[in-house]
Amino acid sequence: MLGFEPEKDTQQIPMDFLFDDDAETRSKTALRQELPLLINRGLNGGIPTSLGSLFTSVCNDTPATIKQISDVLVDLRDEKEIEIVTKEGRPKPRAGRIQWTDIIIPARQHLLFTGSRQANRV
Repeated sequence: MLGFEPEKDTQQIPMDFLFDDDAETRSKTALRQELPLLINRGLNGGIPTSLGSLFTSVCNDTPATIKQISDVLVDLRDEKEIEIVTKEGRPKPRAGRIQWTDIIIPARQHLLFTGSRQANRV
C-alpha cells in the first residue's frame, strides 16, 4: 500500500508519498477536486451519505486522514458546493467540525464555476 513492494529489496527507491506538509497540501487539493464528484454522484446509489460512510468508502484509496477530509468538507460547505446536516436533518451552516453521523448532501443550488475549476453543474 502507498508504494511499498515487499518483493523488492528493502533498500528500494523512497516512496513518492512522504506524509509531510507537501503531501498534506496535495491530499487536500485532491480531496477538494474529488469529494464533490463522489458526493454529487452518490456513494450509496444516490442516497445521502454520512461522514462515517464516506470515510469508510474512500479510506483505502487515499492517504488522507479523517481530519483532512472533514476540513475539506467544511470548506466545500462554506463554498456552497455541499450541504451538511445532522442525522436528524438540521442544517449545520457554521459548524467547524463534522460529526461521524452528520450527513453530506450535494448543494441544492448548483454552481457553474467554483474555485479554480469549472464544475459545469447547472
